[in-house]
Amino acid sequence: MQQLLTDWLMQHTMEEIYQGGQKHRVPIGAYYSPRDLLDSEHLKSRRFFADIDHPEMGTVTCPTAPYRFSRTPWRAERAAPLIGEHNEAIYHERLGYSKEDLVTMTGLGII
Repeated sequence: MQQLLTDWLMQHTMEEIYQGGQKHRVPIGAYYSPRDLLDSEHLKSRRFFADIDHPEMGTVTCPTAPYRFSRTPWRAERAAPLIGEHNEAIYHERLGYSKEDLVTMTGLGII
């Protein structure tokens, strides 16, 4: 039985199998690699990916919001933070640790 299924699957593209399953109300999904997603004409036409400047990595292609609103459009405010970039704001300003505590925690490898 497994060989029959394998033979049948090898005769069809992933998109054909997915669309056929949808047509016949079969709960099926497709696996898309990151490259498949970046190359997707559907996602390109929806402007799903945007190039964002990162201070260490240069220009990085990132996913955006899965929706679009006319009155509140999506925009990238900044790149992902660097490791430890917001430690002082979180540990000192928000959680109340002293600056000496941050030095100690950093020295011990806690943060």
